[in-house]
Amino acid sequence: MSSSATLDIIVVGGGIAGLTTAIGLRRAGHHVRLFERAATATAFGAGVVIGYNASKVLTAWGLDYDSYNINVAETFKMMKGDTFEEMARFEPGLYEELAGGSRQYYAHRIDLQQALLNLATRQDAPGRPIEVCYSADVVSYDPKAGSITLQDGSIHRADLVVAADGVHSLAPHSLLGADYSNYDISHTGTTIIRFMLPSSAILSDPQTAHLISSPGQFTWFVHPDRNRWLLQYPVRDNTEINYGMYSRVTTSEQINEQVSRFKGNRDSLRRELEGFHPDIGQLADKTSEILPVWKLAERPPLPTWYKYRLVVVGDAAHPMLPNQGQGAGMCMEDAGALGVLFSNIPDKSATSITRRLELFFKLRHPRASATQLISHCPYFEDAVGIMWPELVKVMKPKELPRKNDRNHIREWLFAYDVNAEAEAVLKAEQDRTPQEKDAC
Repeated sequence: MSSSATLDIIVVGGGIAGLTTAIGLRRAGHHVRLFERAATATAFGAGVVIGYNASKVLTAWGLDYDSYNINVAETFKMMKGDTFEEMARFEPGLYEELAGGSRQYYAHRIDLQQALLNLATRQDAPGRPIEVCYSADVVSYDPKAGSITLQDGSIHRADLVVAADGVHSLAPHSLLGADYSNYDISHTGTTIIRFMLPSSAILSDPQTAHLISSPGQFTWFVHPDRNRWLLQYPVRDNTEINYGMYSRVTTSEQINEQVSRFKGNRDSLRRELEGFHPDIGQLADKTSEILPVWKLAERPPLPTWYKYRLVVVGDAAHPMLPNQGQGAGMCMEDAGALGVLFSNIPDKSATSITRRLELFFKLRHPRASATQLISHCPYFEDAVGIMWPELVKVMKPKELPRKNDRNHIREWLFAYDVNAEAEAVLKAEQDRTPQEKDAC
């Protein structure tokens, strides 16, 4: 049996992408240091969807959903927001067999982050516990040296650096150089007002109680103008309800604004809810006065995710709108793939590391880029048809979901098993003859 090397790996970013990546690489037997710019473990936002495809990764790692009050998803309904007329429905168990028995979950982002941090640092998990360095703001990357420079001037080196530090990461600049301007982040004109309410506050009001028809239900209320929609789903064992009020705008002020997160108020939510049924409008009276508002950004698919000893994952690689609920899912798929593909690496050489990064990119780029493009459109639109000219640039037409078939998009997303796909890629790599390896 051939021996395998233990790599010294730096992961930048302590969010979902960074923590899952660190866990995957820890489990592959490597020494992982995680650098996070915040002073403590924090999580912005509220609810997060863990799709059937993503939970395959977390379940394989032994994540204890119950201990962190993470909800199992049960049903999905899409309704007209002014009349409550049903537009679509998915019953319990619809995708479970297709997804190999995995489930979909809804989590409060803080709960999920704590669950992942526990998996990353606990002593009794496979591999060496991850070292977490807080107040570590990265100001530059050096792909060839495999190093990061922090704001305090200190330089830290590793065999591999993984940038998982979000949509505003500096790592893509280091990968693309002057070409980065063609792939810069742009604000989409879509905003989201996030808020959470206790389930009891909704159920105790006769005007709003019917909005929660069953536990574990995701409800999508579509405004008559089809430029606004309200998402509703439970977290924390159905004790809280997560809301996202989305709005597509076209004013240049919104698009050019570079602040991605700012504060709104209850009156702004009331204005966004105008035109919905009055029962939905009643929700605004139950919120706090100050509400977080996010302006959502995206970029075209990057032409590469790696260079020398640097690779980008998660939102640093493929930021996407949440219209398919796959932002966190693609982070988890990236992490699962890296964990498998960096198992049993023969040595620490740049050649071996670059080869594994090449395998990672070839496996992940088509699927993540296609998901990124499909996510540009709201769920109720023909996303594949609208984005088809761009989709065929990143994936073969026969491998894409069908046009004008929302359910097939879900099947395409949920049936995928990144662990199995990565294991097949790694086996093919290990089965190559010496002559084949020399030819690369």
